[in-house]
Amino acid sequence: MARKFKEVKKEASIEAQEQLVEILNDSPRFVSLVGTQWEVRSLRFGTQYLIAEEVIKINKLESANFGDIVKQFAVNIPSVVKIIVLCLLNDKSRIYKDGIERNGFSDEYQSLYDTIMWEGKIEDFGNLLLECLQMLDVSAFFQALDIVQIFRANVTMKKNQMDERK
Repeated sequence: MARKFKEVKKEASIEAQEQLVEILNDSPRFVSLVGTQWEVRSLRFGTQYLIAEEVIKINKLESANFGDIVKQFAVNIPSVVKIIVLCLLNDKSRIYKDGIERNGFSDEYQSLYDTIMWEGKIEDFGNLLLECLQMLDVSAFFQALDIVQIFRANVTMKKNQMDERK
């Protein structure tokens, strides 16, 4: 038991510590895309949620692993561009018209999406997507996944109980 505890208590790498400091201080990372410099900051929870929705749309396999999701990104460039746009804007008032979701995406969102789709280089997508994904707080995804699995198990159990009663 003591041995496992020592393995878990390993010191985080310098890179992981630097990334944590960037997120906590909301320090921007500067990236270049289509001739424009962009500040990429730690993603707001709303932006992370929108990215998660996009990932769910392209990932149809229930038991997919991270590699399966990456493969889906490779063949679904519009989804990659949407995620990049969300990361670059990272603000409700910039993503939605008048900052209201029901009004649809803003002109800035549409313009940036079109610019990246039609003027961007595929080589830039991967690097920029990696920068954006590094700013994600993945714990929220795992918590949401756990909640969905608990809900799914409860519903299945209740359904089985109802079937047994019949």
